[in-house]
Amino acid sequence: MRQPLTDLDDIAVSWVPLSGHQLPLATTVALARALGWHGHGSFFGIAARSFELGEGLSEPVAAAMPALIAAVEHEITALAGS
Repeated sequence: MRQPLTDLDDIAVSWVPLSGHQLPLATTVALARALGWHGHGSFFGIAARSFELGEGLSEPVAAAMPALIAAVEHEITALAGS
C-alpha cells in the first residue's frame, strides 16, 4: 500500500506502542508539522494481522514483500529523477 503522508490522519489506525520510544506514524508526522516540517513523502506498508513479539513474518506478509520493495524502489527512482 502506498499512501501520501498527508493522508495518514484520515487512515491511521490507533495502536498501543510496545515501548515508550515508539510513536504512531500519524503522531510523528503531526509532530514534524508542528515543528515546521513542510515536506512531502509517501508511506509504504503491508497490513498485518498480528504484531506479537517474537513472531516471524506470516506467509501473506512475506509474499507481499517483493511488491512492496519494488514500489519503494520505484518511488526512490522517481524522486531521484525529479
